[in-house]
Amino acid sequence: MDETPILPAHIEDTVQAIARLHADHQQEAGALQRLVERLTAGIGRPRFLALLTVAVVLWVGARAVQRFRMTVSESRFLTPARLAR
Repeated sequence: MDETPILPAHIEDTVQAIARLHADHQQEAGALQRLVERLTAGIGRPRFLALLTVAVVLWVGARAVQRFRMTVSESRFLTPARLAR
């Protein structure tokens, strides 16, 4: 059975060169650089965007509730008698 390559030789060579470059980089990278790579890889995932959206919605909602409570509590002190002063 004659096996024909799936990719042309020049593409296979390029893929191998990139794989070697990646392996060399991983060996030479320091702990901080690997940490940054992991963080940026996590930020680039759709799950991070979903979590960030939920966090912002909760934050905005909490601030709106806080503002509403503050407005309601302040309105008790703004009686017509006090406004007339």
